[in-house]
Order: sequence, then structure tokens, then C-alpha cells
Amino acid sequence: MKTDVSTQKRKQNMKLYSMYRAISMDILFYYAIEFLFLTQVKNISASDVVLKSSFYAMFMVILQIPANILIDKIGTRRSTILGNVFNVIYLVLIMTATNLQTLIVAEFFSALCFSIKDVSDTTLLNMSIPEVKIKGEIFSKIEGRGNEKYYYINAITAVCSGFLYTLNPYIPIIGATIIALIATILSVGFQEIDKW
Repeated sequence: MKTDVSTQKRKQNMKLYSMYRAISMDILFYYAIEFLFLTQVKNISASDVVLKSSFYAMFMVILQIPANILIDKIGTRRSTILGNVFNVIYLVLIMTATNLQTLIVAEFFSALCFSIKDVSDTTLLNMSIPEVKIKGEIFSKIEGRGNEKYYYINAITAVCSGFLYTLNPYIPIIGATIIALIATILSVGFQEIDKW
């Protein structure tokens, strides 16, 4: 009975993963218009916008060990959900930012999000695949399918974000936030797989 439940959890995770990965691998709609949005709409200086990237890099380095400790403590599924929640918080902070301090806090949440998700997402998939000879091939196939979908979706949203920005600069940011919320909802659908 326990094996049947475990098998169902694994199948659900593997089925859900490629679509989840396609929309959660990075922030869709956002990067094509980020600089324009922050400088033109939010009236933040160009130097502050560039400086925020330095804080992101610094936070990514600092948060690697704490993120791994957190994943070990709360599990991969909860870590994946939490990472997606941090991504939504990041986008809300970007929408409401008016100064460098808010951008720094936003970059902290973004770095925390991707420090966690970079490990937990792929670990969740790896744990979902049964221990068989072709485990690596299955992992590569599912991960590759998710990446392929992501690159198509990213290309489309990058082109669309420019047009949407001219209609209303907030539309691409709201679109990115909605997609991050969908990714969070999808991540709730994952099942925790026992390590043993």
C-alpha cells in the first residue's frame, strides 16, 4: 500500500514538473522592461537600478548555505513553495518601489527565492524519479521538456512585454506577478517524497 502511494506521488510530481518549470524557471515578462520601468515609471536613478544588481549578486553568495540548511530543515516541497512565495513578494516590492532601499529589500527576496529554488526544484524532480537504471535519462528528458517550454514562453513574453509596456507600463509587471502566483499554486500540487 505504501509503495502504491509513493508511486502515485512520484507520477504526479513528474507529470507536473515540466509545466511548473516552464513558468517558474525565471521571471517572465519582466527583464525586457525592468530598466525602463524602474527609471521611467518609478523615477529611480539609473545608477541605483544598476547598483541593485550588485546587491542581488552579494545576497546570492551569502544565502547559499542558509538556503541549503532551510531546504534540509523544511523539505524540498515546502522549500519550492516558499521560494515561489518569495518571488511574488519580490515582484510586489518592485511594483511599489520608490527608492534604492526598497530595491535592496526586493533583491534580497529575489536572491532568497532563487537560492532556494535552484536547489529544491531539481532535487524534488530527482527524488520523484524511481531508482532505476535510466534515472538520469528520465531526469534529463523531464528537465529538458521544462526548459524547452520555458525558452519558448520566455521568447514570446519578452516580445509581448515591450508592446504591453507601451500600453501601460504596469501590465508586464502584473503579468509577471500573475505567472509567479500560478507557479506558486502549481508548486502546492507537488508531493513530498520520502528519502527512504
